[in-house]
Amino acid sequence: SKGMARAKVRQMSRSTLEQEILLNRITNRIRNSLELQEILTTTAREISSFLGSDRVKIYRFVADCSGDVIAESINADNLQSLLGLRFPADDIPPSAREMFLKARQRVIVDVQLQHKIINRLDCPETGKTLEVEDLRYGPVDPCHAEYLKAMGARSSLTVPIVHQNQLWGLLACHHSQPKRFNDRELK
Repeated sequence: SKGMARAKVRQMSRSTLEQEILLNRITNRIRNSLELQEILTTTAREISSFLGSDRVKIYRFVADCSGDVIAESINADNLQSLLGLRFPADDIPPSAREMFLKARQRVIVDVQLQHKIINRLDCPETGKTLEVEDLRYGPVDPCHAEYLKAMGARSSLTVPIVHQNQLWGLLACHHSQPKRFNDRELK
């Protein structure tokens, strides 16, 4: 019916507007600050607020491929802070780092169901943006599932941060309970 179609268009327009407002708010705060730490902390806080995440951390790779948690936002003390911790290079193997860079993939892990969804924005072979995002489903590596459990996370969303065509770091959203992400949140 026409009424339902109009309602759906209004809802889509509202979610697009919400995305634009979030991006504009982050962009404006970045423009107002030249301090990288403030930019990263603000970004973590805004993403946490938008997704309702228990913890959002920004992880930066260093020269030896290990990484530091350099910014974080924690909601309601559901998860402990990881700020300032260094994680060894083995935690994110070269193959995973390569796919984060080449395909700009987003990985959603459900620890309880022991599965992951890999959502790709770019074709890993050509680097061209995929018209319909490529979704792949697979089992979670048991070691990774245990790793997330040890951090208190029952679900996570990880996205790459790319700077000058290099994998600079990762933004990881952790939840103390299983969480589904809708298309609007992923975009």
